[in-house]
Amino acid sequence: MMKKRITGVCAALTLTGVLSGCGQKQPAHKTVYELSSVHEVSGRQGICTDGKDYWVSGSTTLARYDHDWNLISENTDPFRGYQIEVNHIGDIDIYLTGKKTPSIVL
Repeated sequence: MMKKRITGVCAALTLTGVLSGCGQKQPAHKTVYELSSVHEVSGRQGICTDGKDYWVSGSTTLARYDHDWNLISENTDPFRGYQIEVNHIGDIDIYLTGKKTPSIVL
């Protein structure tokens, strides 16, 4: 009984996906992306840029790279001074304050 229900749900979802595309025009061209280079960085959780430098967050690190991906600086203790327990940074963003150095939003 359960197998039939799952099969029915899958078939309904597939049919819905097919029918939802009916009547829509296909794009005139297909966008193709190509990997042009690879750069090893310290971190894998988030990345942001101000158009000049890149900031990369890891679980417990925050690193800054120049436009050629050379490491400028790295903070390996970004939670120092926090009053509450923090276990990772996660995604990050840039907040341009008009100062010489932008603020990183964690």
